[in-house]
Amino acid sequence: MPFTSRAGVIFRPVKWYGKAYGCCKNASNSVRSQPGLVPQTMFWVLDADGVVVGMVKLRPCLNDKLRLNGGHIGYFVRRDQRGKGYAKEALRLALIELRKLGETRALITVDPDNAPSISVIERNGGRLENIRDRPRNRKAPQKILD
Repeated sequence: MPFTSRAGVIFRPVKWYGKAYGCCKNASNSVRSQPGLVPQTMFWVLDADGVVVGMVKLRPCLNDKLRLNGGHIGYFVRRDQRGKGYAKEALRLALIELRKLGETRALITVDPDNAPSISVIERNGGRLENIRDRPRNRKAPQKILD
């Protein structure tokens, strides 16, 4: 069910068509998901006119791979819509949804060179927990939201 936030961002579960729908539907069902994958719910982030400006992936449980890179929440905002507050609001809404699923802390990983995303996480209460090595010698700061 879609809902609108105070900032006018509309958060709506993703509707997929054709082959992509089957992949998304199975991803949200732990019994149907492929080995090594975890259940996840995807949301469209829409502007006040209903135009898609981004996407959020919400994962209530993590595997080893997601503990290193990915975390509970992943988000994306279209390049031409960045800097307008959509990511900040989408992350805020995703955190609400994660809490409804019983998680009290959220792990969000971010590339250390992605200052805008680090700012979004921090403005939603995130704090740096640690920096871990990951493949190809890249570092992934671990942001935790309590």
